[in-house]
Amino acid sequence: MTAATVGVPAALPPGPPGRRADPGRPGRLLGRAAAAAITVSVLLIAAVAAAGPSAAVPALRRTWPAPPWWAGLHPSYPVVVTLLYSAIGTGAAGVGCGLAAVRRGARPPIGLMLAGAAVAIGLLTVLPPAGSTDSISYASYGRIAELGHSPYLMTPLQLRQAGDPVGLQATRFWQHDPSLYGPVATAVQWAAAVLGGTSAGRSPGPPRCATCAPAAAPW
Repeated sequence: MTAATVGVPAALPPGPPGRRADPGRPGRLLGRAAAAAITVSVLLIAAVAAAGPSAAVPALRRTWPAPPWWAGLHPSYPVVVTLLYSAIGTGAAGVGCGLAAVRRGARPPIGLMLAGAAVAIGLLTVLPPAGSTDSISYASYGRIAELGHSPYLMTPLQLRQAGDPVGLQATRFWQHDPSLYGPVATAVQWAAAVLGGTSAGRSPGPPRCATCAPAAAPW
C-alpha cells in the first residue's frame, strides 16, 4: 500500500544538490541591514582615528608619507565618546541582524564578503589606533623582542628609560608589566616591530589586521 492510496500526499522530491534555501524577504532585509550597520560601525571608528589625537587616539609621531595618516582635528571628548558608542551600537546591531539573517537561510556571496573585510582591514591599518591603546603596548613588546630581549622579562617602562623611539611613544598603561601574551601573539608583535621599525604608529598595523579578521564571523 502506497501513501497515495491512503490519501497521504507523497513527499516532495529533493531539490538540486547545493541549492540554498530562499531566506525570503525578511531574511534578505536582515542581511542588508547587517551589511549597512557593520559598514557604518567601521566608518565611525575610522572617523575617530582619522581625526587624530584625542581621548581615544594616542598621540604618535608622524611618519609622512608612510602611515598612519590622520588630519589633526583634535575632536572633543563628548564627540569622540559619542562616535565610539555609536560604532559599538551599530556594530552590535549589525551582528545581530547578520545572525538572524543566517538563521533564516541568507548566505552572502563569499567574494563580496571577503572584499568588504579586506577594505575594512586596509582602511583601519593605515589609520592610528582608536578606542584603545593596547596596540601601542603590542608595539612595545614587539620592539623589545626585536631588540633581542625577552618581553616576558623586560617591561615597556624599561624600554622607555633606555631612550628607544618606540618606548618613548609607548602608553603609560601597563608600563610596569611584562607581556602576558603567548608565543604566537609575541611572534606577530615581533614581526610587526620588524616592519614598523622605530615607529610605534606603523608597528600596530599587522596586529590590527589580525584582530579585524573576525568582523566577518556572523556570515
